[in-house]
Amino acid sequence: MGVKGQKKLGRLTYNVIADNNAGDMGNKWLKAAGQEGIPCSFVIDKGRIVWIGHPYYIDSILSAVVAGTFDVEATKKKIAAEFDKKAQKN
Repeated sequence: MGVKGQKKLGRLTYNVIADNNAGDMGNKWLKAAGQEGIPCSFVIDKGRIVWIGHPYYIDSILSAVVAGTFDVEATKKKIAAEFDKKAQKN
């Protein structure tokens, strides 16, 4: 039973991590990744983080990672440029 007009969501097919009262996820993951808010997703492939961002974009990212077409190096350059731009504003 849901709210009138609300779509019923399916089951999650990925891991979801919640923070504890000490803020371990926020301090050890979000701050370290330069993320300032939630929601935030991390895609890990073969033991390394290959993408960090808003879950809105995760479907296309996951598809590319699974297909082996995701360009980690190009993504790192793009993220570095975004950090530099953000740092210049501050």
